[in-house]
Amino acid sequence: MDEIKIQDGATEKRFTITKMSAYQAEQWLYRAAFALGGDPQTLLRSILSVPYESAKPLLDDLLSCCTLVQGNALRRLTSAEACSAIESPLTLTKLRVESLKANFGFFFDGDALSSLMPQSTETPA
Repeated sequence: MDEIKIQDGATEKRFTITKMSAYQAEQWLYRAAFALGGDPQTLLRSILSVPYESAKPLLDDLLSCCTLVQGNALRRLTSAEACSAIESPLTLTKLRVESLKANFGFFFDGDALSSLMPQSTETPA
């Protein structure tokens, strides 16, 4: 669990991102793919281009991986917690991007996605 610092309005805040379990991550990917019709490399762009109510459950799942560090206390961010703990909407977007990278960054190198596709053993004529 890595700690990140984000300037939230006038205050620098510390956060941690906890990765989803493999099962949760797979569910999230399927829900996102079915809802958005896109591949993992274009998910965030797709999420930002659909109506908010369609994207909200996916965005909330990404946010729920984030924890605000306040001294020795940790505050898991739900949408309600974010309302009282976060000043800037850009902070929320940055946290969701960091959560997406932490949970699904392996898709961005291209090799992981292609490894899921069956390889043809036939040689071209």
